[in-house]
Amino acid sequence: MQALPAQEERNAGTSILPVSHPTSLIYLDESGVIKTDRFFGIGCLKVEDDAQLRRCLREHRQRQECFGEIHWSKFDKARALRDGSFEVAKASIDAFFDLEGVSFCCTVADRQEGNFVGGFSSSWKAYEGLAARVLNAAIGSEELVSVVADHVDTPRNVYFEDEVKREINSSRSRLAVTTITRAHSHAVDGLQLADLLLGATMFDFRQGFKSEAHGSAGQKSELSTQLLDRCGIASFRPKGKEVPGKFKVEMPRRTHRGRRGRRRR
Repeated sequence: MQALPAQEERNAGTSILPVSHPTSLIYLDESGVIKTDRFFGIGCLKVEDDAQLRRCLREHRQRQECFGEIHWSKFDKARALRDGSFEVAKASIDAFFDLEGVSFCCTVADRQEGNFVGGFSSSWKAYEGLAARVLNAAIGSEELVSVVADHVDTPRNVYFEDEVKREINSSRSRLAVTTITRAHSHAVDGLQLADLLLGATMFDFRQGFKSEAHGSAGQKSELSTQLLDRCGIASFRPKGKEVPGKFKVEMPRRTHRGRRGRRRR
């Protein structure tokens, strides 16, 4: 019997993942203030080939000579009207839909549908719970992912990365999330695209409850309309929508609890 090479001998009897095993990078971003805002959203931009996405986004930046951060909050302000970021944002939304292996899903919680923080011991725990929820929705049944989350300052006793990773891997009884790390979005194009997609989605929900919504104009309105047009829908309201394999907006079912945390019947 021919002897196995040293590496094959070490691997004999163990489970080795093939090179073709599904893997992705997920960019995680949030929108709103979870303690006070009516709407709070967490979104996941999942990318199979991150280098391809970055090359595409960089080309749009170079064409417009725009190298600053593309951030939802800056649109409709004077600077965004002249620095090329609006054109880059429009091109980035189109790139998202045109590229294969890139998808987005988000969870949007509506406070008027129930207190989505009340079922948790703190707003930070609610944030962790919603993040785990949307990540679980994004991750395939056998997929391994790494997560880059937008930087948020947290108290010393909050271990967001550890808790979310533990929750997802425990719920699946396998390794699904290999790492979760935080980064400042100004240096990461993927986080900026996640912010753009989530911002345009949340704009649709927020504007739907303003009397002047449908007649409003501006950069944010145009970007939100562009997103809806590419999804082929008129609105994500009232309960979310899905473009299979590309874009999904869901709204979690609410849990109402009594003062001592018991469910009301």
